[in-house]
Amino acid sequence: TRFLLQAYLLEDTSLLGQARVVDITYKNGSIYIVSQRGQDILPGPDTSEVACLQDLYNNLSPELQRLIGQVEWPMPHEMIDIVTSVTNGTAIGVSDGSVRTKIDKATHAWIIQASNGSEICGSGPVDGTDDARTSHQAELQGMAALFLIFSLFIKYYKITRGKFLTFCDNQAVINKLQNRWRIWKYRYTKGPDGDLQALLRQITQEIRQETDIRHA
Repeated sequence: TRFLLQAYLLEDTSLLGQARVVDITYKNGSIYIVSQRGQDILPGPDTSEVACLQDLYNNLSPELQRLIGQVEWPMPHEMIDIVTSVTNGTAIGVSDGSVRTKIDKATHAWIIQASNGSEICGSGPVDGTDDARTSHQAELQGMAALFLIFSLFIKYYKITRGKFLTFCDNQAVINKLQNRWRIWKYRYTKGPDGDLQALLRQITQEIRQETDIRHA
């Protein structure tokens, strides 16, 4: 995975039929298979007690929490401001990612802002080996984190319709979102950012299927 640089021997090959394979690599005489975690981003009703949006974040897997990064949680009334902006079509979301090869570091950041300035934001590291981390991967993680948080807003506040305007300075990521992965094929998942592409595609598809919210 992107988070644990450790390989596991796969003895039961029948499990491959159940895996969501996003990448296959042959290296040093071994075949490495990367699969997408089978997790619904917008699951059904949760039986655990949820008192605030942060509880939904805490219920996410450690991998998804790390992907989102450290969140600066706003006050409850500011959360409502964001929800109101989503429903009336004035909310915006911005993400960014960067790779600094000289200091061997890659990071991402994101923000969702209401029309009156109320906002929620976060940032975190971009995992991966030195030769695998790219600006495209960092930008993808920032956008995936943005939509993950947005999906939590949808679930907790039961938002069913609205508009969400997003901004990103990586044209390749923008094209994928605008085209809704209509040209999605296996070869587009190749490389270290394959799991992020698959995750972002899954999130945006679930938002369209579960709500009447449109993003641009």
